[in-house]
Amino acid sequence: MDTYITPETVETVEAILDSPEGVEVMTAKNFELGKRFFSFKLLEQRLRQVLMNFGQL
Repeated sequence: MDTYITPETVETVEAILDSPEGVEVMTAKNFELGKRFFSFKLLEQRLRQVLMNFGQL
């Protein structure tokens, strides 16, 4: 899905949601991406960098 939802996009999403295996695969992938890019450890590292740049640490 880029800028708007096409009939093909709807068909793809319906096919995924109708397949428990497809949902499980996508959920697992999204969970791993979330851990990688939105973890508390990453947040802590980024905040530490910001504070160091402003002389707070």
